[in-house]
Amino acid sequence: MKEKTLNTVTILLSIVLLVVSLTQSAYCTRGCTTGCIALLFGPFGVLMEVGKFLSYVLETFVGKTTEYKPPAGAMFVWLANPIWLVAVMFFIINKKASLILSATSLLIMLSFLACSRILSDEAGNYTAITAMGPGYWLWVLSAAVLVIASIAGIQLYKHNTD
Repeated sequence: MKEKTLNTVTILLSIVLLVVSLTQSAYCTRGCTTGCIALLFGPFGVLMEVGKFLSYVLETFVGKTTEYKPPAGAMFVWLANPIWLVAVMFFIINKKASLILSATSLLIMLSFLACSRILSDEAGNYTAITAMGPGYWLWVLSAAVLVIASIAGIQLYKHNTD
């Protein structure tokens, strides 16, 4: 397979998987949340979890320590999205950088499996995660495609230079 063909097929497949994942349920709590909603509201969740942590640090510093309930961490998984996007951009020009970025994104995505609860509202309440939907698995697959194709691209380059 030529490198240009590998680039085109990989990027299109990865993007299509991501777009389809947005239309499917990503995870379920009391009800299921689509990937689109998770993508749109994820940044707010990241900010809220960072805010909760900073609030605890500040309260500890001024001596008003309250019981600290660490954030679930589930919202930080959203950060896999910008890493995935950069991995897609690097895929064309630097397969090794794309491999590192897409593998990082994939590991962050998979870390969601270890989360038992997720931020559920603007008041900072958490709800138990009861199931992963097909959107979650398609999202993970979009990064896995990049990892596999990056490895194939690196091998193709080595084969062509020998």
